[in-house]
Amino acid sequence: MPSLKTYFDKKEYKSTYVIGDRVRGSFNGIPIVGTVLVEHLVDLDIGPIIHIQLDLPIKINDKYTSIVGVRRHTEIERLPGWTTETEVMNSC
Repeated sequence: MPSLKTYFDKKEYKSTYVIGDRVRGSFNGIPIVGTVLVEHLVDLDIGPIIHIQLDLPIKINDKYTSIVGVRRHTEIERLPGWTTETEVMNSC
């Protein structure tokens, strides 16, 4: 019987972004630029959610917010020229 580590390595969600990644994209048609706070899988039906702290707040339904949750990876992309902490550590 395989160990729990090998089981979860196969089943666990692998995130695309890490804390501190700089991203740009759109949220409800509004262009955004910000920093990734966390990316996690809430539910298999919902899919992953990426929480982003925005550089500038946006107005949604007459309220200003500076943190948004993006559900599709296609809506955002990494800013060019910014590297993740793991990429820097792997290059040493």
